[in-house]
Amino acid sequence: MLDSTAPSLLRLSPRLFAIRHRRLRRRTGIRQWRPSFSRARQPAQHRHRQPETDALRNATIYSGLTTTGSAAAQRSYYFRPLDTGAPSFPYVFSTGSELVVAPNAIYFDRLFQNPQIDQTELSLQQELSRRTALTITYLGSYAHELPNFIDTNVDLNALGVLNYTIEDPQHLGPIKGGAYTTKFFYQRLNPSYHAITDITSEANARYQAAVVRLTRRMGRAFSINVGYTYSHAIDDNQNESTFADNNDVYDPTNPSLEHGNSNFDVRQRASGSIVAQTPWHLRGFAGVLLNGYSLGTSGEWRTGLPYTMRTTGAIPAHSCSYQEYL
Repeated sequence: MLDSTAPSLLRLSPRLFAIRHRRLRRRTGIRQWRPSFSRARQPAQHRHRQPETDALRNATIYSGLTTTGSAAAQRSYYFRPLDTGAPSFPYVFSTGSELVVAPNAIYFDRLFQNPQIDQTELSLQQELSRRTALTITYLGSYAHELPNFIDTNVDLNALGVLNYTIEDPQHLGPIKGGAYTTKFFYQRLNPSYHAITDITSEANARYQAAVVRLTRRMGRAFSINVGYTYSHAIDDNQNESTFADNNDVYDPTNPSLEHGNSNFDVRQRASGSIVAQTPWHLRGFAGVLLNGYSLGTSGEWRTGLPYTMRTTGAIPAHSCSYQEYL
């Protein structure tokens, strides 16, 4: 029924990088590092179901190869609590179970590409004194063509509106006005299937950071390290799981809503450490027992992760809704 395609796993991805170190003065140095992880582009038609020759690296590729929607393929279902034939938790299917829910299907997009990641680093180090050094670093990571999952079996014309009432009398939350409206879809293009998931590679991500680090050596026994990082991570809501989801797009009619701060965006981070080392250098058996010890302590402060509102839970049944939510 569906053309289950997967990227060629035998193609190699070259790694290119360049490192440049330059000493401006006796106590000043600059270092530039830019590695690039590039991927080979895939042909228009990928090989069709060859699990005996392709190394299936994770559950996503396995799902694209096996959950094709054909009669002989592996079946995957999504049940609501009151659907006929749904097993009662924690029980499994019975042999005589009546399955009235349509199965899912998963396939790779014809334009699917391996991810590409470009990273860069630029550091400037200044020796403030014989035992003190200040380092300023710029870090950048740019990811392209990251995977995501889109349910293509949705009738975009069958559109409804769902209204939420926000009870926040102290106005502590991010939504102002006491109400929130979102759209939902309630009809399938192909009623013989539930979700038909397209594994795409259209998400991008970007991470940029500025790091300031101060290192102070206090004799041969102690060293102090203090650092501060200001960073920002933005992405298009790329999928972070190792398996295939049904759908990870908030609104299939407006992909631009996926662009925003990453879930792991930590904007500021300050850290410090103190390390004490044994200053002596004993010889013989005593040196074997007592040399080379160190004792250290460290601390860190950082801002929290971004707040993202989500709505989740069981999909309303017919008893509480006139329409079937997807």
